[in-house]
Amino acid sequence: MAYNSSTGIISGNVSHSDINAALGTNYKTNRELCTAGAIKPLAKYKPVSNFSNGPLTEAQRRGTGENGIFYGLKAGMGSANNLYYAHNADWSYAGRPTGGIGLSPYRLQDFNGYSKNPTPVFWGEGIRSGATVQYSSPNITATLWHSDNAYGVDITEMINGALAKGSTYWANMSVYIVIDNYATMMTPNRVWYNSALQKNFKCPALPSALQNTATRKVTIVVGPYDSSMDGTWVSFNSDSVLGGNKFVSLYGLINMSIKFASSAIIIVTNFSGAVSGSNINYSWSQGSSWGSYAYKRLLITAKQVGGPEGSGSYTATMSGTSISIPYLTIINNCGFLEFSGSGNKYEITAMVQYSSDNSNWNNAISTTNTVTL
Repeated sequence: MAYNSSTGIISGNVSHSDINAALGTNYKTNRELCTAGAIKPLAKYKPVSNFSNGPLTEAQRRGTGENGIFYGLKAGMGSANNLYYAHNADWSYAGRPTGGIGLSPYRLQDFNGYSKNPTPVFWGEGIRSGATVQYSSPNITATLWHSDNAYGVDITEMINGALAKGSTYWANMSVYIVIDNYATMMTPNRVWYNSALQKNFKCPALPSALQNTATRKVTIVVGPYDSSMDGTWVSFNSDSVLGGNKFVSLYGLINMSIKFASSAIIIVTNFSGAVSGSNINYSWSQGSSWGSYAYKRLLITAKQVGGPEGSGSYTATMSGTSISIPYLTIINNCGFLEFSGSGNKYEITAMVQYSSDNSNWNNAISTTNTVTL
């Protein structure tokens, strides 16, 4: 049997029973199996649209990026490589086969190497959709992760499949942030590659056109270094083209709805672990009613909405009217707010409190965000 139930991987000669075992289905035709909703889109080895009737080469499986599709996923900007379309690169499984010999046949052999537990080889984590950001000092961050999992889609091959993934290659790659139709390079301005890549990037100061209260689309992408966006914000329209550059959106950081305001207290992120040595700095205008008090603190609380009772809190002492605290996380018991679960909603409140005796606390300003994990 080609399906290994211990690893969740199909290998060798593929049969209907192997695929059904991996997918947990009971289909009887190639079409049903190759279009099954149970297929994990992040799997590298899965059915994709290609004219070939025989087993696919790696290049055919990856695709050319036409319409922004790699490995059957809409992760790129399309043939124009225009960052104007970055928010549409949602990693949806848009490249499924559609049938027809010599057109887009249903090939069982596409499942050779399929994993039911795939991890993308290169992906991002960071700010969550629904967060509020202070536009005058945007605390927008992204962390890149690398995995040697050979069974997940490989974003490095999407960008330039022919080049070896060595230090020279990655020395010329950069991370970009796209806010509405503006884009720039995040800092630091280069990515380096190793067997366990994990690196933090920050958004530079926003251009004046974005320094107003509004809810905007935010997407993080990776692509070749472009000097025109190194320290400079560039605006795009539907006709903008960036030569032969290939930009690919980072899984997990696409088309996020972020509110930009004159002040923001809390940013909720989705890091899966504490980030050593990395802090988010917060500051507020000194209020006449509390700024002069000897004791000030930031109190952060979280509770699940419409679910089992559960809450968590974190308190940090302020110095003056600013504070530096670690990245917040409310996932999988790895931060100071300990929640987990997919699809659950949490109400996160941040409140500045002041006291004259470090005992009796008064509320100054607060903000509340509701996020869905």
